[in-house]
Amino acid sequence: MEEKLENSVNRKIGPHNRLVHVPLPEFHVYRGDMVQILIGRDKGKRGEVVQTVKERNWCFVGGKNLKYETYGKFEGMPGKVVAKEMPLDVATEVALIDPVDNSATEIEWRYTEQGERVRVSKRTGRIIPKPMVAQETYEFKSRATYRDEPKDTLKKEVTEVTFKPSLLTFEQDIMQQMGIVENGKQPQTFWY
Repeated sequence: MEEKLENSVNRKIGPHNRLVHVPLPEFHVYRGDMVQILIGRDKGKRGEVVQTVKERNWCFVGGKNLKYETYGKFEGMPGKVVAKEMPLDVATEVALIDPVDNSATEIEWRYTEQGERVRVSKRTGRIIPKPMVAQETYEFKSRATYRDEPKDTLKKEVTEVTFKPSLLTFEQDIMQQMGIVENGKQPQTFWY
């Protein structure tokens, strides 16, 4: 309960009250997931996650948990009302929808026989697949359809081991490569 209050979106933060925030070790909600809202005036409504902020354990649900702000209102002008989606805490304020029976569920992470890590519904025991939208980047829609470009680094070159670490200092490494032998005794150094 104490962690919920610390991570709450609506908590007022004074100049001397810094928000202590710990990101979740396992983030289980992705962009494109269907979730059910558990708090507020939209409690019980469902929507699609349009954005996630892993650093704050937040997700934004499309068209839900809206805050209305008026811009440009002054003498004689009505202004413009703009709806803004407010963030929801992933751990306490939303629940994933189980695709088998279309109801909210808790999840746990498990491994398949192939060694792939998947989300599993605690109630039905069925796998909840990650949405394809979550795998999109600005470079490609899916990894299978990506074509190598002329300026791309090849996988063979990326995985090649070119550095062999050693316990020598930078100077000792250069001396060894150049065949320089130091005959003098180094003075003792003191660090304080």
